Amino acid sequence: MTILLLLSLLLPPGLRPWPALDAETAALVRLARDGNRAGIAAVRSLTCRIDESWKDRVPSEPDEVVPDLHAWDFWMDGDTVRVRDRVKPAWAPRTDTIWRGDREMRLLDPGKPDSYVTLNRKRELSPGDARWACLFACWNRSIPYQQDLTLGDLLAGPHEVWAARRVTEEGIDSIYLDLAFPADRLRLWLDPAHNYLVWKAVEKGNWTHEHRVIEFRTAADGAAMPVRIEQRITVPDFPPVTKVTALSEVHLNEPVPAEAFRLPGLAGLRCSDQIRGEQYRLDADGEYAGPLVSEKKVPDDESDVEKDRVDPSWWAVLIVGGFVAVVVLAAIVVYHRRRLRQ
Repeated sequence: MTILLLLSLLLPPGLRPWPALDAETAALVRLARDGNRAGIAAVRSLTCRIDESWKDRVPSEPDEVVPDLHAWDFWMDGDTVRVRDRVKPAWAPRTDTIWRGDREMRLLDPGKPDSYVTLNRKRELSPGDARWACLFACWNRSIPYQQDLTLGDLLAGPHEVWAARRVTEEGIDSIYLDLAFPADRLRLWLDPAHNYLVWKAVEKGNWTHEHRVIEFRTAADGAAMPVRIEQRITVPDFPPVTKVTALSEVHLNEPVPAEAFRLPGLAGLRCSDQIRGEQYRLDADGEYAGPLVSEKKVPDDESDVEKDRVDPSWWAVLIVGGFVAVVVLAAIVVYHRRRLRQ
């Protein structure tokens, strides 16, 4: 039994025996979790622009220009969200995406002749989603891999609480949590004065990410929202860089017009419906308007797979050829060994 206990201690954090928290520490962790959950829920609607930029990156070549990384327009009303690209690298298609519940409708390259729409189950938050950018639901767990997690989500899975206490950090009265997971470590500082939202975080994995909220915005009803966040990224063998995320034109918990959640120019566009596994034309409201004409009804993702898939006959040739090569090589080895013996 002792040997088994010692071996179990070699398991990663969250999967090994760990002492239960004392009553005071457990109560503080619950306060942080529940307060953070309520602070996030208090943000019922939001309209803003989100911009990313480098704070300390310098051009690697004299003529290189380092522009803003990305910029988005963002709307949220309950569980309906829209993220529209404003600035994006030239090689990447611009997108305009609406999430309603668990459905994602994405318009690619809006306004261009080859523009089309994909319909899918919601997979993950976009970097242009304020809930991700503002440290509401941006935490990942490597084992098993999960992403876009809130503090409550993290505490619901395997973890260890290495520390939980009240501290004053950089003049801010905070609740400090040091959490360990099977392959990650996350340290959080939550601000009770801003509805227990995270104002500082350090993620430790293969890379180190340090997040810090520089400025909050508070609505008339008391809801709070980070509007300027700095993220310092440290990668082994490279100098650290700092990315700045700034929210502007912020309207927090104000009415959002229904028109904000309407994608433009949908009439007649091709829709690749990954949920039903078919393609069709859309009307102006994003609803089915009729079948495609003289086009094979295969979802984009599947058609790409078909293009890249190797003809099975080639696999047979490769396997047979490899087998023949091994037999010939074995025969040559046997022949030379016999010659040496003679």
